[in-house]
Amino acid sequence: MEPCRARVSGYFNTREKTPAPYVTVELLTPTGKRSIKIEAKIDTGFSGDVLLSFDKYTELGLQLYERGREALGRVANGYAIKLRASYGLLKVGNLLLECEVYTSLLSSVNLLGRGVLNKARTLLDFSENLVGLCFK
Repeated sequence: MEPCRARVSGYFNTREKTPAPYVTVELLTPTGKRSIKIEAKIDTGFSGDVLLSFDKYTELGLQLYERGREALGRVANGYAIKLRASYGLLKVGNLLLECEVYTSLLSSVNLLGRGVLNKARTLLDFSENLVGLCFK
């Protein structure tokens, strides 16, 4: 098993109806000049990299780095919504990961999806309140 180049620990938010795993990560613009720390829910149902709340997306200024085309997302009930898509950098320890960052006008949550999780070993152990991502 490869050693971790970077790791992040988190927790289960028990205030949600079904406790959900969260981690705190730093998100940067593609130039690395601006950054924010976000608390993001780990969501294996989201196939993208990062979904950012609209206010955090604009606070970071990611609208300046948009890809020039809208993406289409599907929410759990099957409805399609238009997503704005930008490039960004996810910082974990000293490791910078290129990522795609999505938002919509209705987005009020921050999610880490399978695009990021597929680059890491993921530990989710509710009985011990352990949440961890180990990037290879």
